[in-house]
Amino acid sequence: MHFTAEASSNGVVERNFTLGEVTGLLWSPASGSDRAARFFTRHLGRIIPPAA
Repeated sequence: MHFTAEASSNGVVERNFTLGEVTGLLWSPASGSDRAARFFTRHLGRIIPPAA
């Protein structure tokens, strides 16, 4: 995992990352919190629409 950018606002740190070919975001408390980090990844594959 390689972090590519970081920003902080309202007690939350947002870090962009890449893991191989996959990109994503990691949100975590700025400090002193017992809450777990949240993350979002983006799959760059084909999007298949739902059946009608």
